[in-house]
Amino acid sequence: MRKLLAITMLAIILVFPSSAAGNTVNFTILHTNDEHSAVIPYSPAIDFNESVKDPTIGGFARLASLVKSIKAEKSEEVMLVSAGDFTGGSPFSWLVTEGESPEIALMQKIGYDVITIGNHEFDYGAEKLVDSLLNAGYPEANEKTVIVSTNLVAPQGHPMNEIVKKYHIMEIENLKIGFIGLLGKDAKAKAYSYEPLDFEDPILTAKQAVEELKKEGVDLIIAVTHLGVSEDLELAEAVPEIDIIIGGHSHTVLEEPIITSDGTIIVQTGDSLRYLGVLELEYSRDNRELKIRNYDTGTPFLIKIDDEIPIDPEVDAVIKEYIKKVNAMVYNKTGRYILDTVASSDFALTTRTLQESNIGDFITDAMRLVVEEKTGEKVDFAVFANGEIRGNITPGTMEYSKGKISLYDLLLPVSLGVGEDGSPGYSLVSFCITGEEVYRVLEITILLHQLYGDDFFVQFSGLRYYYNPQNAFIKIPFVDKKIPSAMLPNLVVLLRLSAIKALENKL
Repeated sequence: MRKLLAITMLAIILVFPSSAAGNTVNFTILHTNDEHSAVIPYSPAIDFNESVKDPTIGGFARLASLVKSIKAEKSEEVMLVSAGDFTGGSPFSWLVTEGESPEIALMQKIGYDVITIGNHEFDYGAEKLVDSLLNAGYPEANEKTVIVSTNLVAPQGHPMNEIVKKYHIMEIENLKIGFIGLLGKDAKAKAYSYEPLDFEDPILTAKQAVEELKKEGVDLIIAVTHLGVSEDLELAEAVPEIDIIIGGHSHTVLEEPIITSDGTIIVQTGDSLRYLGVLELEYSRDNRELKIRNYDTGTPFLIKIDDEIPIDPEVDAVIKEYIKKVNAMVYNKTGRYILDTVASSDFALTTRTLQESNIGDFITDAMRLVVEEKTGEKVDFAVFANGEIRGNITPGTMEYSKGKISLYDLLLPVSLGVGEDGSPGYSLVSFCITGEEVYRVLEITILLHQLYGDDFFVQFSGLRYYYNPQNAFIKIPFVDKKIPSAMLPNLVVLLRLSAIKALENKL
């Protein structure tokens, strides 16, 4: 009788776990953002060597290896998420112009669960984005790697309506987790060409999506956002029902999560696969509370993707095929392959915030000289904005690469843009302006970076100017804006004309 009772009790324990174990769910979210086509290790790529220890960072083959090892160590659900801008930033993104998306193909192979869309996905226009996603197997590919963009709006019948999901629900041990994807206002303003698509207000959209998800009975809501930290904070305040914000766009390295007063968790990993974000979580069914376990386990929130992480051979084999494709494209234009040495230097060319930089001088000098060569006419000066310079040019540091600069490393800082013919890279444009127009343009360039930041700071070749910031601008109180002082006469004329027109209307 006692033996029968013992067996019965054991069966009860196996079927009905203890209250403490049954009412909590542990899971881990791995996350990246702004991968920017960092397909191979870089900084500089010419240093990369599988046989020796090197200083390079990033690369999808290392990421794949790291994700596999983390999943193998854990006995809980592990999700992998991207907050957008997987495209744009290296020559690999140029394959989008040929209807391919190496980044998406690699992310599918690595096992991403949820991806949202960033502004750089539109670097080659909405049509090329659609082509690359269709060729990557969407909308059917959503069964494995879901693309979520909640505030994207497409015309009726447009393929994006099928490719992109408005939200996605995952279930872990009867815990329902709802994902929404949002593109922010600043990201929308910086997108190259998303027409005929559009993006609605992210906060209003999030509120509506949260209501729908609550009706679906979700327990947790995760916003995968391409907004930037400042807009993420606004979102968290306006929609406190969001439990976690996995962010991107501002390239912010958050070594620890931001936790708002309402308990919303905000994370971000910087850019270009420098880090993999790790968020270990515990959800209690009893009090519906979400707890970050990293503080107890000691697991870092960011893991650096560097030479300490081995290369995954399967993903590396896919990357080598894409290298062949990029080489074919680049060789057709330059007669070189992307990892060929094309220059040498004993110092790095680096960006500087709101200042003239040696890389800015190098780029604009090259523009001026090449246009002179192509047109046969003298070019007085060339201009290029800081926002289009995507990084530094770093010569090799290893014994086998010392001082060398590969074509890939040379192209990284200027890899954005698309020409009128649809080919990668910005078109060089030459035009004539008068001395008075040069003066006006310089006034505007000074004003732009003061109003909008470093992205609008302009680098010059062949031109030097001075200004007094105390005298350069006049503030218009009733609109709280500055204008260049030399524009004051024009403003007075406009105000007079407006007053006369208002008087005529009144009469």
